[in-house]
Amino acid sequence: MKYNVRSQYSEAISKIILCELNQSELNHVFRVALQLEDVSIMHSLMQELLRRQNDDGGWPYKLNGLSVIGITATAVQLIFWTIYIAAPQLSAGTKNSYEIRIKKALSYIFSKKRKAVFWDVEQDNERKHGVLDSNHYISQALYYANNYEKELFDKELVLQTQIDLYKFYLEQQSKADGGWHEIGKLRLRVGVTSDAIRALLPNPKLKSSIMAGIQFLINNQHPIEGYWEGGNLDKIYDALKTLINSYWIIDAKLDAFSAIEKGITYLDGASHLELESLCDYWSVIIDYNNLVSSPNKEKLFF
Repeated sequence: MKYNVRSQYSEAISKIILCELNQSELNHVFRVALQLEDVSIMHSLMQELLRRQNDDGGWPYKLNGLSVIGITATAVQLIFWTIYIAAPQLSAGTKNSYEIRIKKALSYIFSKKRKAVFWDVEQDNERKHGVLDSNHYISQALYYANNYEKELFDKELVLQTQIDLYKFYLEQQSKADGGWHEIGKLRLRVGVTSDAIRALLPNPKLKSSIMAGIQFLINNQHPIEGYWEGGNLDKIYDALKTLINSYWIIDAKLDAFSAIEKGITYLDGASHLELESLCDYWSVIIDYNNLVSSPNKEKLFF
Protein backbone atom coordinates (compact mmCIF):
# COMPACT_ATOMS: atom_id res chain seq x y z
CA MET A 1 0.00 0.00 0.00
CA LYS A 2 1.31 3.44 -0.94
CA TYR A 3 0.90 6.45 1.35
CA ASN A 4 0.89 10.12 0.35
CA VAL A 5 3.03 11.90 2.92
CA ARG A 6 3.98 14.95 0.87
CA SER A 7 0.61 16.73 1.09
CA GLN A 8 0.27 16.03 4.83
CA TYR A 9 3.80 17.30 5.46
CA SER A 10 3.30 20.46 3.38
CA GLU A 11 0.10 21.28 5.25
CA ALA A 12 1.74 20.76 8.64
CA ILE A 13 4.86 22.78 7.72
CA SER A 14 2.73 25.74 6.65
CA LYS A 15 1.50 26.02 10.25
CA ILE A 16 4.90 25.70 11.96
CA ILE A 17 7.03 28.61 13.17
CA LEU A 18 10.54 27.20 12.84
CA CYS A 19 12.18 29.44 15.42
CA GLU A 20 9.82 28.10 18.09
CA LEU A 21 10.91 24.49 17.65
CA ASN A 22 13.47 22.88 19.93
CA GLN A 23 16.47 21.38 18.13
CA SER A 24 15.18 17.82 18.24
CA GLU A 25 11.90 18.91 16.63
CA LEU A 26 13.77 20.87 13.96
CA ASN A 27 15.98 17.87 13.22
CA HIS A 28 12.89 15.69 12.80
CA VAL A 29 11.16 18.18 10.48
CA PHE A 30 14.36 18.61 8.45
CA ARG A 31 14.86 14.87 8.03
CA VAL A 32 11.42 14.45 6.47
CA ALA A 33 12.04 17.37 4.10
CA LEU A 34 15.26 15.68 2.97
CA GLN A 35 13.55 12.32 2.52
CA LEU A 36 10.92 14.04 0.35
CA GLU A 37 13.67 16.09 -1.34
CA ASP A 38 11.46 19.11 -0.73
CA VAL A 39 13.79 21.87 -1.91
CA SER A 40 11.08 24.50 -1.27
CA ILE A 41 11.49 24.15 2.52
CA MET A 42 15.07 22.86 2.76
CA HIS A 43 16.63 26.33 2.45
CA SER A 44 14.56 27.75 5.32
CA LEU A 45 15.31 24.73 7.48
CA MET A 46 19.04 24.98 6.78
CA GLN A 47 19.13 28.67 7.65
CA GLU A 48 17.39 27.96 10.94
CA LEU A 49 19.74 25.06 11.64
CA LEU A 50 22.88 27.13 10.99
CA ARG A 51 21.52 30.02 13.06
CA ARG A 52 21.44 27.74 16.10
CA GLN A 53 25.01 26.47 15.98
CA ASN A 54 26.89 27.53 19.11
CA ASP A 55 30.31 29.21 19.05
CA ASP A 56 31.90 25.96 20.26
CA GLY A 57 30.64 24.22 17.09
CA GLY A 58 27.88 22.20 18.72
CA TRP A 59 24.10 22.49 18.74
CA PRO A 60 21.98 22.84 21.88
CA TYR A 61 18.66 21.16 22.60
CA LYS A 62 17.14 24.59 23.21
CA LEU A 63 18.33 27.86 21.64
CA ASN A 64 21.30 29.39 23.51
CA GLY A 65 21.64 26.31 25.69
CA LEU A 66 24.71 24.12 26.12
CA SER A 67 25.80 22.06 23.14
CA VAL A 68 24.80 18.39 23.10
CA ILE A 69 26.87 15.74 21.33
CA GLY A 70 24.00 13.58 19.99
CA ILE A 71 22.03 16.59 18.76
CA THR A 72 25.20 17.94 17.10
CA ALA A 73 25.96 14.64 15.36
CA THR A 74 22.43 14.61 13.95
CA ALA A 75 22.82 18.19 12.70
CA VAL A 76 26.06 17.17 10.95
CA GLN A 77 24.21 14.38 9.16
CA LEU A 78 21.48 16.79 8.03
CA ILE A 79 24.05 19.13 6.49
CA PHE A 80 25.75 16.24 4.69
CA TRP A 81 22.38 15.00 3.39
CA THR A 82 21.52 18.50 2.16
CA ILE A 83 24.80 18.68 0.24
CA TYR A 84 24.10 15.30 -1.39
CA ILE A 85 20.47 16.00 -2.25
CA ALA A 86 20.67 19.67 -3.20
CA ALA A 87 24.06 19.51 -4.94
CA PRO A 88 22.76 20.76 -8.34
CA GLN A 89 21.24 23.85 -6.70
CA LEU A 90 24.16 24.70 -4.38
CA SER A 91 26.68 27.37 -5.35
CA ALA A 92 30.35 26.71 -4.57
CA GLY A 93 30.22 29.42 -1.89
CA THR A 94 27.16 27.93 -0.18
CA LYS A 95 28.64 24.44 -0.24
CA ASN A 96 31.88 25.75 1.23
CA SER A 97 29.97 27.52 4.02
CA TYR A 98 28.24 24.24 4.88
CA GLU A 99 31.58 22.43 4.94
CA ILE A 100 32.98 25.02 7.37
CA ARG A 101 30.03 24.37 9.70
CA ILE A 102 30.67 20.62 9.52
CA LYS A 103 34.36 21.10 10.36
CA LYS A 104 33.46 23.20 13.36
CA ALA A 105 30.93 20.62 14.55
CA LEU A 106 33.37 17.72 14.17
CA SER A 107 35.95 19.69 16.17
CA TYR A 108 33.37 20.08 18.92
CA ILE A 109 32.44 16.39 18.87
CA PHE A 110 36.05 15.23 19.15
CA SER A 111 36.79 17.79 21.86
CA LYS A 112 34.17 16.03 24.02
CA LYS A 113 35.65 12.54 23.66
CA ARG A 114 36.86 11.45 27.10
CA LYS A 115 36.96 7.67 26.70
CA ALA A 116 39.47 5.85 24.50
CA VAL A 117 36.79 4.24 22.34
CA PHE A 118 33.37 5.85 22.84
CA TRP A 119 31.79 9.11 24.00
CA ASP A 120 30.32 9.51 27.47
CA VAL A 121 26.72 10.66 27.66
CA GLU A 122 26.69 14.39 28.33
CA GLN A 123 25.03 15.45 31.55
CA ASP A 124 23.47 18.64 30.17
CA ASN A 125 21.17 16.80 27.79
CA GLU A 126 17.56 17.50 28.77
CA ARG A 127 16.53 14.33 26.95
CA LYS A 128 18.65 11.70 28.63
CA HIS A 129 20.10 9.26 26.13
CA GLY A 130 22.26 6.25 26.88
CA VAL A 131 25.80 5.61 25.65
CA LEU A 132 24.81 3.30 22.79
CA ASP A 133 22.04 5.65 21.71
CA SER A 134 24.23 8.77 21.62
CA ASN A 135 27.19 7.02 20.01
CA HIS A 136 25.17 5.65 17.11
CA TYR A 137 24.48 9.21 15.95
CA ILE A 138 28.21 9.92 16.12
CA SER A 139 29.06 6.74 14.24
CA GLN A 140 26.74 7.76 11.40
CA ALA A 141 28.14 11.30 11.27
CA LEU A 142 31.67 9.91 11.09
CA TYR A 143 30.63 7.62 8.23
CA TYR A 144 29.59 10.63 6.13
CA ALA A 145 32.70 12.58 7.08
CA ASN A 146 34.92 9.65 6.14
CA ASN A 147 33.20 9.11 2.79
CA TYR A 148 32.87 12.76 1.79
CA GLU A 149 34.50 13.93 -1.45
CA LYS A 150 37.17 15.90 0.41
CA GLU A 151 38.80 15.83 3.81
CA LEU A 152 36.89 18.06 6.22
CA PHE A 153 38.61 16.74 9.33
CA ASP A 154 41.55 14.47 10.11
CA LYS A 155 40.43 11.54 7.94
CA GLU A 156 42.80 9.05 9.57
CA LEU A 157 41.40 9.94 12.99
CA VAL A 158 37.81 9.77 11.73
CA LEU A 159 38.35 6.35 10.13
CA GLN A 160 40.10 4.87 13.18
CA THR A 161 37.40 6.23 15.49
CA GLN A 162 34.72 4.71 13.28
CA ILE A 163 36.49 1.33 13.41
CA ASP A 164 36.83 1.61 17.19
CA LEU A 165 33.10 2.33 17.53
CA TYR A 166 32.26 -0.71 15.38
CA LYS A 167 34.35 -2.87 17.73
CA PHE A 168 32.71 -1.28 20.75
CA TYR A 169 29.22 -2.14 19.51
CA LEU A 170 30.25 -5.69 18.58
CA GLU A 171 31.66 -6.23 22.08
CA GLN A 172 28.36 -5.08 23.66
CA GLN A 173 26.19 -7.45 21.62
CA SER A 174 24.57 -10.41 23.36
CA LYS A 175 25.96 -13.65 21.94
CA ALA A 176 22.85 -15.51 23.10
CA ASP A 177 20.06 -13.37 21.63
CA GLY A 178 21.78 -10.99 19.21
CA GLY A 179 20.37 -7.89 20.88
CA TRP A 180 21.92 -5.05 22.84
CA HIS A 181 21.25 -3.46 26.21
CA GLU A 182 22.29 -0.03 27.42
CA ILE A 183 25.49 0.27 29.45
CA GLY A 184 24.71 -0.51 33.10
CA LYS A 185 21.35 -2.11 32.29
CA LEU A 186 20.91 -5.86 31.90
CA ARG A 187 17.69 -6.10 29.90
CA LEU A 188 18.03 -6.33 26.13
CA ARG A 189 15.98 -3.57 24.56
CA VAL A 190 14.45 -3.03 21.12
CA GLY A 191 15.40 0.65 20.96
CA VAL A 192 19.04 0.09 21.92
CA THR A 193 19.31 -2.82 19.49
CA SER A 194 17.90 -0.65 16.70
CA ASP A 195 20.48 2.05 17.48
CA ALA A 196 23.32 -0.48 17.49
CA ILE A 197 22.29 -1.98 14.15
CA ARG A 198 22.18 1.48 12.55
CA ALA A 199 25.63 2.20 13.97
CA LEU A 200 26.97 -0.95 12.26
CA LEU A 201 24.95 -0.74 9.06
CA PRO A 202 27.43 1.36 7.05
CA ASN A 203 29.84 -1.59 7.22
CA PRO A 204 28.42 -4.61 5.30
CA LYS A 205 31.37 -6.69 6.53
CA LEU A 206 29.57 -6.82 9.88
CA LYS A 207 26.58 -8.52 8.31
CA SER A 208 26.49 -11.50 10.69
CA SER A 209 26.18 -9.22 13.73
CA ILE A 210 23.64 -7.02 11.96
CA MET A 211 21.58 -10.09 11.03
CA ALA A 212 21.63 -11.37 14.62
CA GLY A 213 20.28 -7.99 15.74
CA ILE A 214 17.62 -8.04 13.03
CA GLN A 215 16.49 -11.46 14.19
CA PHE A 216 16.27 -10.14 17.76
CA LEU A 217 13.92 -7.38 16.54
CA ILE A 218 11.75 -9.84 14.62
CA ASN A 219 11.61 -12.23 17.57
CA ASN A 220 10.54 -9.46 19.96
CA GLN A 221 7.68 -8.11 17.87
CA HIS A 222 4.18 -8.93 19.06
CA PRO A 223 3.27 -11.78 16.68
CA ILE A 224 -0.32 -10.63 16.10
CA GLU A 225 -0.59 -6.91 16.88
CA GLY A 226 2.77 -6.00 15.28
CA TYR A 227 4.07 -3.63 17.98
CA TRP A 228 7.27 -3.64 20.04
CA GLU A 229 7.91 -2.79 23.70
CA GLY A 230 4.24 -2.88 24.70
CA GLY A 231 3.20 -0.39 22.04
CA ASN A 232 5.84 2.28 22.79
CA LEU A 233 5.73 4.41 19.61
CA ASP A 234 9.36 5.54 19.83
CA LYS A 235 10.54 1.93 19.93
CA ILE A 236 8.21 0.94 17.10
CA TYR A 237 9.59 3.75 14.93
CA ASP A 238 13.14 2.69 15.82
CA ALA A 239 12.51 -0.95 14.96
CA LEU A 240 10.75 -0.19 11.68
CA LYS A 241 13.38 2.33 10.53
CA THR A 242 16.05 -0.24 11.27
CA LEU A 243 14.30 -3.13 9.50
CA ILE A 244 13.52 -0.99 6.45
CA ASN A 245 16.96 0.63 6.22
CA SER A 246 18.64 -2.76 6.68
CA TYR A 247 16.41 -4.57 4.19
CA TRP A 248 18.93 -4.48 1.34
CA ILE A 249 21.42 -6.47 3.42
CA ILE A 250 18.93 -9.01 4.85
CA ASP A 251 18.81 -12.57 3.49
CA ALA A 252 15.51 -13.66 5.07
CA LYS A 253 13.54 -10.91 3.34
CA LEU A 254 10.11 -12.54 3.72
CA ASP A 255 10.37 -12.64 7.52
CA ALA A 256 11.62 -9.06 7.65
CA PHE A 257 8.98 -7.75 5.25
CA SER A 258 6.24 -9.49 7.22
CA ALA A 259 7.49 -7.79 10.40
CA ILE A 260 7.58 -4.42 8.61
CA GLU A 261 4.05 -4.79 7.28
CA LYS A 262 2.68 -5.76 10.69
CA GLY A 263 4.45 -2.79 12.28
CA ILE A 264 3.11 -0.37 9.65
CA THR A 265 -0.41 -1.71 10.15
CA TYR A 266 -0.13 -1.11 13.90
CA LEU A 267 1.10 2.46 13.34
CA ASP A 268 -1.83 3.17 11.02
CA GLY A 269 -4.18 2.71 13.97
CA ALA A 270 -2.10 4.71 16.46
CA SER A 271 -2.33 8.41 17.35
CA HIS A 272 0.67 10.56 16.39
CA LEU A 273 -0.16 13.78 18.18
CA GLU A 274 3.23 15.34 18.92
CA LEU A 275 5.32 16.86 16.12
CA GLU A 276 8.29 14.53 16.60
CA SER A 277 6.02 11.49 16.64
CA LEU A 278 4.26 12.65 13.48
CA CYS A 279 7.62 13.24 11.75
CA ASP A 280 8.84 9.80 12.82
CA TYR A 281 5.66 8.30 11.37
CA TRP A 282 6.13 10.14 8.07
CA SER A 283 9.79 9.17 8.00
CA VAL A 284 8.92 5.49 8.39
CA ILE A 285 6.20 5.70 5.72
CA ILE A 286 8.54 7.41 3.24
CA ASP A 287 11.13 4.69 3.81
CA TYR A 288 8.40 2.07 3.44
CA ASN A 289 7.23 3.55 0.13
CA ASN A 290 10.81 3.57 -1.13
CA LEU A 291 11.26 -0.02 0.02
CA VAL A 292 8.18 -1.17 -1.88
CA SER A 293 9.44 0.63 -5.00
CA SER A 294 13.07 -0.55 -4.78
CA PRO A 295 13.44 -3.40 -2.26
CA ASN A 296 17.08 -4.22 -3.02
CA LYS A 297 18.44 -0.68 -3.26
CA GLU A 298 21.24 0.11 -0.82
CA LYS A 299 20.33 2.98 1.48
CA LEU A 300 22.47 6.12 1.47
CA PHE A 301 20.88 7.49 4.64
CA PHE A 302 20.69 5.41 7.81
